[in-house]
Amino acid sequence: MHIADDLLTASTALAGLIFLFIGTTIGRWDSYSAQQQKAVRRKYQLRGWFGLLGFAAALASAVLALLFNWASFTAIVYASAGFFLVSLGVVCFAAIAQVRGIE
Repeated sequence: MHIADDLLTASTALAGLIFLFIGTTIGRWDSYSAQQQKAVRRKYQLRGWFGLLGFAAALASAVLALLFNWASFTAIVYASAGFFLVSLGVVCFAAIAQVRGIE
C-alpha cells in the first residue's frame, strides 16, 4: 500500500465533509428572509467560496492520487499531498470562522 491510497481515501472523505459544510451554509442563508439575506450575503458568500476552494483542492488531491496508480511519478504524490494540505487548511479556517461567528 502506498501513501497515494491513503491520500485518495482522506481526500474523498474530506471532500464529502466540505460538501456538507457548503450545503449547511446554503441552508442557513436560505433560512433568512429576502431583506435579511441582503445584510448577511457577504458573510455567507465568503464561507461558500472558502468551502468551494477546499472542495476543489480535495478533489484535485484525489484525482492526483488516482493518477499516481497509472503514472508512478513521485511528484504526483507530492502534488496530491499539497492539495490535501490546502483543503485541510481551508477546513480548519472555516471551522474557526464558524465558531467565531456564533453570537
